[in-house]
Amino acid sequence: MRKKASFKRKAELQQRRAISQSEYDAAVAKADEAKAGVAAAQARVEAARVRLRCRFRLRSCICTHRSMALWPTSISVV
Repeated sequence: MRKKASFKRKAELQQRRAISQSEYDAAVAKADEAKAGVAAAQARVEAARVRLRCRFRLRSCICTHRSMALWPTSISVV
């Protein structure tokens, strides 16, 4: 009787571990997605800053129009 109970207890513990491991894996995946989303948002913000900086340089530049045309006016983040 005692052995049967210990096997049952071990099986319950293994099942709990499996559930908690899958919950942990799901939480880690969710955190990774959130980090990726934050990184993408930061990249978009940085691209916008660079774009604005470049446009400001174009306006304040005293160079010829030809050299001003070589300045990047838009940057796309992949």
